[in-house]
Amino acid sequence: PPEYTYQDTLAQTQHDRIDHLFDLVDSVKKSVDDAHAKEVAEADEDENIPKPSTDEYIAALKKEFEKMSDDELDFYQSLTNNFLSTLFSLSSDELNTVRTYALQLVDEQMAKQIRQTELSTFRSEAEDKIQFLDVTSDMASVLRFIVNQGIVVNDIPNEKRTEEARQTAMDAVPPVMIYQGEIIVREGSQIDANALEKLQLLGMTNQTFSVFPLIALVLATCLQMLMLFYYTRQTKDVEKRMNAVTFYILAMAFSIL
Repeated sequence: PPEYTYQDTLAQTQHDRIDHLFDLVDSVKKSVDDAHAKEVAEADEDENIPKPSTDEYIAALKKEFEKMSDDELDFYQSLTNNFLSTLFSLSSDELNTVRTYALQLVDEQMAKQIRQTELSTFRSEAEDKIQFLDVTSDMASVLRFIVNQGIVVNDIPNEKRTEEARQTAMDAVPPVMIYQGEIIVREGSQIDANALEKLQLLGMTNQTFSVFPLIALVLATCLQMLMLFYYTRQTKDVEKRMNAVTFYILAMAFSIL
């Protein structure tokens, strides 16, 4: 069977990424709101300063994503605008609640060994638990998205170790020995796997037709006909020539049969 490598550190990595996402959201909301408050304070009394839109929050957050390393950036770039829009629509208390539940659900599943074939099962288990939490529909939507992004494969196939293990298993198989005079199987007896393998090694189960013996037979016949033609040309007597031809034809026919 294939060998796997369990990446136990990946659970902490996913935890930190999710936790950092909420830190960034809090930081962006504070900085955008502070900038808006400053504009309001500096504006004239009759000037109307609109509140920051969701797109402004998302744009500011994506600027923070650009500061990430390449490994981190892959995770944060997978966050859709719809998800981020719902995330920024939550209040501070709702964000804290979602953060707690999200980390709890992801940590619980990532503590297990997750293979590619079982990934959807582990994600479904976490999603099923969301319906029993005291959250709003928007909070549940955010939780489901984070669960699907946070729970990843942590038990990865190790092709090198698999190949080494298979080679070791192959080397451990003892060779099949066939001794001179050994009876492979008696007539009328049932042929087991061991006997069948020996018969195959001896070529006794090979039923393929070879054309080479037939080619050799044709060449030998042609050679004999050339010899017959050559020697009969040396004999001037017709009767002796016919006797020689008859003799060679009978000899060739007998040898072919």
